Amino acid sequence: MLFRSELFFLRDTPGREVDFLLTVNRKPWLAVEAKYSVNDRSDHAICFAKSLNIPYIYQLVRESGHDYLKNGIRYISTEKFLSGLV
Repeated sequence: MLFRSELFFLRDTPGREVDFLLTVNRKPWLAVEAKYSVNDRSDHAICFAKSLNIPYIYQLVRESGHDYLKNGIRYISTEKFLSGLV
C-alpha cells in the first residue's frame, strides 16, 4: 500500500497554531507542538484535534525523561521522539 504524507504548519484565523501537522493521504494524522517544558501546555492542539479529527497529538518537551499520556496528549521528550524516527 502506498501512503502520501505531507508536513504543514497549522494556524487558524484567531491565531491559534500548532507547530507541525502531518497528513497521510491528505487526512490529518499527527499534530506536534514543541514546548520548553511539560508545564508549557498547549490547548491549541486539542482544539485542532477535535475540529480536524486528528488521531495523534504530541507535545515535545526539551526536558528529558518524559513520556506519558494525559488528556489525549502524549507528552514526550524531544530526544525520545526523534530517536524513534531513525
